[in-house]
Amino acid sequence: MENKTILTFDTSAINRLTDDAGHEALLQGLKAGFYQRLTFTSISEVAQNSGAERRERLYAVCKQLLTSGDCLLPVGELLQKLVQGFDTDTETFEWCKVDVRLDEAVEAAVRRAVISDDLSAATRKEAEPMKQMFKRILADTKPAFDKVFAANSSARPGSVWEFIRGLQRGGQYWKIARSLYDRIAGCSADERTVRKFEAVCAPFQCLMGVLCAALYDRNVRLPNTPRSLKAGWADTFMAVYLPYCDQFVSADRGQLACFQEVGQLYIPGLTVRSWAAFRSILCVC
Repeated sequence: MENKTILTFDTSAINRLTDDAGHEALLQGLKAGFYQRLTFTSISEVAQNSGAERRERLYAVCKQLLTSGDCLLPVGELLQKLVQGFDTDTETFEWCKVDVRLDEAVEAAVRRAVISDDLSAATRKEAEPMKQMFKRILADTKPAFDKVFAANSSARPGSVWEFIRGLQRGGQYWKIARSLYDRIAGCSADERTVRKFEAVCAPFQCLMGVLCAALYDRNVRLPNTPRSLKAGWADTFMAVYLPYCDQFVSADRGQLACFQEVGQLYIPGLTVRSWAAFRSILCVC
Protein backbone atom coordinates (compact mmCIF):
# COMPACT_ATOMS: atom_id res chain seq x y z
CA MET A 1 0.00 0.00 0.00
CA GLU A 2 3.10 2.20 0.43
CA ASN A 3 1.26 4.64 2.76
CA LYS A 4 -0.87 5.88 -0.12
CA THR A 5 -4.23 7.48 0.54
CA ILE A 6 -6.90 4.78 0.41
CA LEU A 7 -9.54 5.84 -2.09
CA THR A 8 -12.99 4.31 -2.59
CA PHE A 9 -15.33 5.22 -5.43
CA ASP A 10 -19.06 4.78 -5.30
CA THR A 11 -20.47 3.22 -8.48
CA SER A 12 -21.74 6.65 -9.53
CA ALA A 13 -18.15 7.95 -9.47
CA ILE A 14 -16.95 4.91 -11.45
CA ASN A 15 -19.57 5.83 -14.06
CA ARG A 16 -18.28 9.41 -14.21
CA LEU A 17 -14.69 8.21 -14.48
CA THR A 18 -15.63 5.84 -17.30
CA ASP A 19 -17.36 8.64 -19.22
CA ASP A 20 -14.59 11.21 -18.70
CA ALA A 21 -12.84 12.08 -21.95
CA GLY A 22 -9.49 11.85 -20.16
CA HIS A 23 -10.21 8.65 -18.26
CA GLU A 24 -7.08 6.83 -19.43
CA ALA A 25 -4.82 9.59 -18.09
CA LEU A 26 -6.97 9.81 -14.96
CA LEU A 27 -6.58 6.08 -14.34
CA GLN A 28 -2.81 6.35 -14.58
CA GLY A 29 -2.81 9.22 -12.11
CA LEU A 30 -5.13 7.38 -9.74
CA LYS A 31 -3.00 4.26 -9.81
CA ALA A 32 0.13 6.27 -9.15
CA GLY A 33 -1.24 8.45 -6.36
CA PHE A 34 -3.81 6.34 -4.53
CA TYR A 35 -4.46 2.87 -3.22
CA GLN A 36 -7.77 1.88 -4.81
CA ARG A 37 -10.21 0.06 -2.55
CA LEU A 38 -13.15 -1.20 -4.54
CA THR A 39 -16.28 -2.54 -2.89
CA PHE A 40 -18.18 -5.63 -3.86
CA THR A 41 -21.29 -3.44 -3.93
CA SER A 42 -19.86 -1.54 -6.89
CA ILE A 43 -18.83 -4.75 -8.66
CA SER A 44 -22.36 -6.07 -8.09
CA GLU A 45 -23.98 -2.87 -9.37
CA VAL A 46 -21.85 -3.04 -12.51
CA ALA A 47 -23.01 -6.64 -12.98
CA GLN A 48 -26.64 -5.51 -12.65
CA ASN A 49 -26.30 -3.12 -15.61
CA SER A 50 -28.61 -4.51 -18.28
CA GLY A 51 -26.61 -3.12 -21.22
CA ALA A 52 -23.78 -5.51 -22.15
CA GLU A 53 -21.59 -2.88 -23.85
CA ARG A 54 -21.95 -0.39 -21.00
CA ARG A 55 -21.38 -3.12 -18.45
CA GLU A 56 -18.11 -4.17 -20.04
CA ARG A 57 -16.84 -0.58 -20.25
CA LEU A 58 -17.49 -0.09 -16.53
CA TYR A 59 -15.99 -3.43 -15.68
CA ALA A 60 -12.84 -2.65 -17.64
CA VAL A 61 -12.33 0.44 -15.49
CA CYS A 62 -12.89 -1.59 -12.31
CA LYS A 63 -10.27 -4.12 -13.39
CA GLN A 64 -7.77 -1.32 -14.03
CA LEU A 65 -8.43 0.14 -10.58
CA LEU A 66 -7.87 -3.28 -9.03
CA THR A 67 -4.33 -3.39 -10.40
CA SER A 68 -3.35 -0.91 -7.68
CA GLY A 69 -5.65 -1.94 -4.87
CA ASP A 70 -8.04 -4.52 -3.50
CA CYS A 71 -11.74 -5.25 -3.14
CA LEU A 72 -13.77 -5.65 0.04
CA LEU A 73 -16.30 -8.37 0.77
CA PRO A 74 -20.04 -7.92 0.25
CA VAL A 75 -21.58 -5.94 3.10
CA GLY A 76 -23.34 -8.95 4.63
CA GLU A 77 -20.24 -11.16 4.64
CA LEU A 78 -18.08 -8.31 5.95
CA LEU A 79 -20.40 -7.76 8.90
CA GLN A 80 -20.53 -11.50 9.59
CA LYS A 81 -16.74 -11.64 9.83
CA LEU A 82 -16.75 -8.71 12.25
CA VAL A 83 -19.38 -10.30 14.46
CA GLN A 84 -17.53 -13.63 14.39
CA GLY A 85 -14.31 -11.87 15.40
CA PHE A 86 -16.09 -10.10 18.24
CA ASP A 87 -17.75 -13.31 19.45
CA THR A 88 -14.36 -15.06 19.49
CA ASP A 89 -12.86 -12.51 21.87
CA THR A 90 -15.04 -9.67 23.07
CA GLU A 91 -12.30 -8.20 25.26
CA THR A 92 -9.52 -7.69 22.70
CA PHE A 93 -11.58 -7.36 19.50
CA GLU A 94 -10.31 -4.74 17.02
CA TRP A 95 -12.43 -4.32 13.91
CA CYS A 96 -9.54 -2.97 11.85
CA LYS A 97 -7.55 -6.20 12.33
CA VAL A 98 -10.24 -8.43 10.82
CA ASP A 99 -9.38 -9.24 7.19
CA VAL A 100 -12.43 -8.27 5.15
CA ARG A 101 -10.84 -8.34 1.71
CA LEU A 102 -12.04 -10.70 -0.97
CA ASP A 103 -10.30 -14.04 -1.01
CA GLU A 104 -7.33 -13.90 -3.44
CA ALA A 105 -8.82 -16.57 -5.68
CA VAL A 106 -12.16 -14.75 -5.81
CA GLU A 107 -10.48 -11.41 -6.47
CA ALA A 108 -8.42 -12.97 -9.26
CA ALA A 109 -11.65 -14.19 -10.81
CA VAL A 110 -13.12 -10.70 -10.51
CA ARG A 111 -10.06 -9.29 -12.27
CA ARG A 112 -10.39 -11.75 -15.18
CA ALA A 113 -14.10 -12.26 -15.50
CA VAL A 114 -16.40 -11.00 -18.23
CA ILE A 115 -19.89 -10.42 -16.87
CA SER A 116 -22.44 -12.27 -18.97
CA ASP A 117 -26.05 -11.22 -19.57
CA ASP A 118 -27.20 -14.24 -17.52
CA LEU A 119 -25.01 -13.28 -14.56
CA SER A 120 -26.20 -9.70 -14.80
CA ALA A 121 -29.86 -10.78 -14.73
CA ALA A 122 -29.22 -13.14 -11.81
CA THR A 123 -27.49 -10.40 -9.83
CA ARG A 124 -30.40 -8.01 -10.34
CA LYS A 125 -32.86 -10.69 -9.22
CA GLU A 126 -30.79 -11.47 -6.11
CA ALA A 127 -30.65 -7.80 -5.11
CA GLU A 128 -34.39 -7.20 -5.34
CA PRO A 129 -35.37 -8.75 -1.93
CA MET A 130 -32.81 -6.58 -0.12
CA LYS A 131 -34.17 -3.53 -1.88
CA GLN A 132 -37.73 -4.38 -0.84
CA MET A 133 -36.67 -5.05 2.76
CA PHE A 134 -35.03 -1.62 2.99
CA LYS A 135 -38.15 0.07 1.62
CA ARG A 136 -40.35 -1.89 4.03
CA ILE A 137 -38.30 -0.86 7.09
CA LEU A 138 -38.70 2.79 6.14
CA ALA A 139 -42.41 2.46 5.37
CA ASP A 140 -43.23 0.52 8.55
CA THR A 141 -41.76 3.16 10.87
CA LYS A 142 -43.39 6.22 9.31
CA PRO A 143 -46.85 5.94 10.97
CA ALA A 144 -45.32 5.81 14.46
CA PHE A 145 -43.22 8.92 13.86
CA ASP A 146 -46.18 10.76 12.28
CA LYS A 147 -48.26 10.01 15.39
CA VAL A 148 -45.58 11.33 17.76
CA PHE A 149 -45.03 14.57 15.85
CA ALA A 150 -48.75 15.17 15.32
CA ALA A 151 -49.20 15.09 19.11
CA ASN A 152 -46.13 17.22 19.82
CA SER A 153 -44.56 19.11 16.92
CA SER A 154 -41.73 20.36 19.16
CA ALA A 155 -40.56 16.76 19.56
CA ARG A 156 -39.33 16.72 15.97
CA PRO A 157 -35.49 16.63 16.08
CA GLY A 158 -33.58 19.20 14.07
CA SER A 159 -30.63 17.04 13.01
CA VAL A 160 -29.59 13.45 12.43
CA TRP A 161 -27.47 13.46 15.60
CA GLU A 162 -30.34 14.83 17.69
CA PHE A 163 -32.55 12.09 16.23
CA ILE A 164 -29.98 9.38 17.02
CA ARG A 165 -29.57 10.60 20.60
CA GLY A 166 -33.33 10.57 21.05
CA LEU A 167 -33.56 7.00 19.74
CA GLN A 168 -30.75 5.95 22.08
CA ARG A 169 -32.40 7.51 25.12
CA GLY A 170 -35.74 5.93 24.23
CA GLY A 171 -34.21 2.53 23.58
CA GLN A 172 -35.36 2.24 19.95
CA TYR A 173 -31.80 2.60 18.68
CA TRP A 174 -30.71 -0.48 20.61
CA LYS A 175 -33.72 -2.47 19.45
CA ILE A 176 -32.72 -1.78 15.83
CA ALA A 177 -29.07 -2.55 16.60
CA ARG A 178 -29.98 -5.81 18.31
CA SER A 179 -32.22 -6.85 15.42
CA LEU A 180 -29.38 -6.23 12.95
CA TYR A 181 -26.82 -7.99 15.13
CA ASP A 182 -29.07 -11.04 15.53
CA ARG A 183 -29.65 -11.19 11.76
CA ILE A 184 -25.91 -10.99 11.09
CA ALA A 185 -24.92 -13.47 13.83
CA GLY A 186 -27.71 -15.91 13.10
CA CYS A 187 -28.59 -16.12 16.80
CA SER A 188 -30.00 -13.92 19.55
CA ALA A 189 -27.78 -11.65 21.66
CA ASP A 190 -28.61 -9.59 24.72
CA GLU A 191 -28.58 -5.79 24.60
CA ARG A 192 -25.42 -5.56 26.70
CA THR A 193 -23.49 -7.56 24.09
CA VAL A 194 -24.87 -5.44 21.24
CA ARG A 195 -24.01 -2.19 23.02
CA LYS A 196 -20.46 -3.42 23.57
CA PHE A 197 -20.08 -4.42 19.91
CA GLU A 198 -21.48 -1.11 18.67
CA ALA A 199 -19.05 0.81 20.90
CA VAL A 200 -15.95 -0.85 19.42
CA CYS A 201 -16.94 -1.49 15.79
CA ALA A 202 -16.83 1.55 13.50
CA PRO A 203 -18.40 -0.21 10.46
CA PHE A 204 -21.42 -1.19 12.57
CA GLN A 205 -21.63 2.35 13.96
CA CYS A 206 -21.72 3.65 10.39
CA LEU A 207 -24.44 1.16 9.47
CA MET A 208 -26.57 2.31 12.41
CA GLY A 209 -25.83 5.95 11.62
CA VAL A 210 -26.79 5.67 7.97
CA LEU A 211 -30.01 3.79 8.77
CA CYS A 212 -30.94 6.49 11.27
CA ALA A 213 -30.12 9.14 8.65
CA ALA A 214 -32.42 7.36 6.18
CA LEU A 215 -35.22 7.23 8.76
CA TYR A 216 -34.67 10.88 9.64
CA ASP A 217 -34.67 12.03 6.01
CA ARG A 218 -37.77 10.11 4.95
CA ASN A 219 -39.89 9.93 8.09
CA VAL A 220 -38.88 12.68 10.50
CA ARG A 221 -37.73 15.96 9.06
CA LEU A 222 -40.19 18.29 7.38
CA PRO A 223 -40.86 17.85 3.64
CA ASN A 224 -38.94 20.04 1.20
CA THR A 225 -36.09 20.59 3.67
CA PRO A 226 -32.92 21.47 1.68
CA ARG A 227 -30.05 19.00 1.23
CA SER A 228 -31.74 15.63 0.92
CA LEU A 229 -29.97 12.63 2.50
CA LYS A 230 -31.92 10.19 0.34
CA ALA A 231 -29.99 7.36 -1.31
CA GLY A 232 -30.97 3.94 -2.64
CA TRP A 233 -30.70 0.86 -0.44
CA ALA A 234 -27.37 -0.36 -1.88
CA ASP A 235 -25.83 3.13 -1.71
CA THR A 236 -27.05 3.47 1.88
CA PHE A 237 -25.53 0.18 3.06
CA MET A 238 -22.19 1.16 1.50
CA ALA A 239 -21.64 3.25 4.64
CA VAL A 240 -20.27 0.06 6.18
CA TYR A 241 -17.21 0.54 3.96
CA LEU A 242 -16.48 4.12 5.08
CA PRO A 243 -14.04 3.26 7.92
CA TYR A 244 -11.88 1.31 5.46
CA CYS A 245 -10.88 4.30 3.32
CA ASP A 246 -9.37 7.76 3.71
CA GLN A 247 -11.43 9.33 0.93
CA PHE A 248 -14.81 8.35 -0.46
CA VAL A 249 -15.99 9.81 -3.76
CA SER A 250 -19.57 9.85 -5.01
CA ALA A 251 -21.52 11.49 -7.82
CA ASP A 252 -24.84 10.69 -6.11
CA ARG A 253 -26.06 13.86 -4.40
CA GLY A 254 -28.16 12.12 -1.74
CA GLN A 255 -25.49 9.58 -0.85
CA LEU A 256 -22.86 12.32 -0.73
CA ALA A 257 -24.86 14.41 1.75
CA CYS A 258 -25.74 11.34 3.82
CA PHE A 259 -22.17 10.05 4.03
CA GLN A 260 -20.79 13.48 4.85
CA GLU A 261 -23.23 13.54 7.77
CA VAL A 262 -22.32 10.03 8.93
CA GLY A 263 -18.60 10.66 8.45
CA GLN A 264 -18.68 13.75 10.67
CA LEU A 265 -20.42 11.76 13.41
CA TYR A 266 -18.32 8.60 13.39
CA ILE A 267 -15.10 9.05 11.33
CA PRO A 268 -13.72 12.57 11.79
CA GLY A 269 -10.65 11.90 9.63
CA LEU A 270 -12.63 10.75 6.59
CA THR A 271 -12.98 12.97 3.52
CA VAL A 272 -16.19 12.53 1.51
CA ARG A 273 -16.07 14.36 -1.82
CA SER A 274 -18.26 14.76 -4.85
CA TRP A 275 -16.86 13.48 -8.14
CA ALA A 276 -16.72 17.07 -9.44
CA ALA A 277 -14.70 18.25 -6.43
CA PHE A 278 -12.36 15.26 -6.61
CA ARG A 279 -11.88 15.63 -10.36
CA SER A 280 -10.95 19.29 -9.96
CA ILE A 281 -8.05 18.55 -7.60
CA LEU A 282 -6.45 15.82 -9.68
CA CYS A 283 -3.14 16.80 -11.18
CA VAL A 284 -3.74 14.93 -14.43
CA CYS A 285 -6.41 15.96 -16.91
